[in-house]
Amino acid sequence: MHLCTCPDEPEYYSITNILSFFDDVIKKTIELIRIKFIVCYCLTLVQDTIFDYVVSQKNTEDGTDVWVDSYEVCTFLKISDHTLQRLRSEIKINYSRIRGKNYYKISEIKRMLQENLIRGSEECLEDLIQNHQKNVRQKQSAEQHP
Repeated sequence: MHLCTCPDEPEYYSITNILSFFDDVIKKTIELIRIKFIVCYCLTLVQDTIFDYVVSQKNTEDGTDVWVDSYEVCTFLKISDHTLQRLRSEIKINYSRIRGKNYYKISEIKRMLQENLIRGSEECLEDLIQNHQKNVRQKQSAEQHP
C-alpha cells in the first residue's frame, strides 16, 4: 500500500510541473486577496453608513441623545483628553468608538456634571450643544450644496 498518491513518473516532478503548481497557488492566493479586499471594502461601506447615521441623529427636544466627539467635549467643558481617557479607563463614562474616534451622548455628559465627575457649568454644556447643532447644520448644508 502506497501512502503517497504522487505518480512515480519522473516527468511529474519536472521543473515545468512544479512551476505550474506554484503558478496555480499564486493565482489562487491573489484571488483570495482580491476577495478579502472586496469584503473589507464592503464592510467599510457598512461601517461608514452606521457612522453617518450615528453622527447625524436628529436631536431630541432636550438634546440629550445627541452624540458629540471628544474634541467638542474637551473644548467646551474645558477639560483635557487625559481626563476623558481616565474616565473611560475607570469605566465612569459611556461612549462609543467609531473609526478610532470616541463619541459621547449629551445625556452622559450631563450625568458626569451632575455627579461632579468633571468640572463644568450648565453654560458650558449649552455652548457644547449649540456649537454641535451649528456644526451639524453646516455639514448638512455642505452636503446639500456641494
